[in-house]
Amino acid sequence: SLTFPAYLQRQVEKALLTSHPYETPAYSITRLQNVHPRIGAGVIGELPEAESVESFLRRVADYFKTDQLRYSVTEKTAIKRGAICGGAGAFLWKQAKRTGADILITGEAKYNDYFDCEGAPILCTVGHYESECIAAQLFAQIISDKMPNFAVYQSELDSNPIKALQHP
Repeated sequence: SLTFPAYLQRQVEKALLTSHPYETPAYSITRLQNVHPRIGAGVIGELPEAESVESFLRRVADYFKTDQLRYSVTEKTAIKRGAICGGAGAFLWKQAKRTGADILITGEAKYNDYFDCEGAPILCTVGHYESECIAAQLFAQIISDKMPNFAVYQSELDSNPIKALQHP
């Protein structure tokens, strides 16, 4: 019996066939469907001190540089623990609820997702593009910090196909 990561399967099979004394060895590979409990989509974080919902939402809007923040109706008055997933992460609201998150911040959600989240974490959407372009900035910073001699060029191309009309 041998356990190995799936991406090494070809190398393991090659080593087995090369080193086995028989012409055609008998072997079987069983794929494990294990899920690592600390790996998944998004992240969870906790504020040092709880913050009012309105104040927190204003900070989120400022951080993502958006003037259009959408969020689900809530009776919550404060945010202490939050979950975030870039892109279309509304499907994670149940997992966010299980972690005790007060809010799930993501890029986009369907209309009915806001209904589904009633009584659960606040569902907050900042825009798909807005939620993902911030990741590029973070990755560029992490790479620069970890490899200071490595040149990092971040695209300045605005590839957001969605435009918004500001109407008074």
